[in-house]
Amino acid sequence: MECSPRKSSEQIFQRERFQVKETSEIRVGRDAIGKKMLNEYRYVRTLANSQFGKVKLVISSVNAKHYALKLLHKSLLMKTNYVTID
Repeated sequence: MECSPRKSSEQIFQRERFQVKETSEIRVGRDAIGKKMLNEYRYVRTLANSQFGKVKLVISSVNAKHYALKLLHKSLLMKTNYVTID
């Protein structure tokens, strides 16, 4: 089953609209008022929990925008063969 041209352009639009930023280095700390931070993001609240991780609402200290941060349990994903490491 092939995707229609319209769906393809919608998918491209979504990728451009919601850019994904992956990091391999993690800096954990606290900001000036004592809130937990992960790299440049300050935690606001938890949006969702699942078997494989959590989704947190965060605010960037760089541009003050809100983002959804997905935190995955890599060990659980590897045990269930959802992720393969080369």
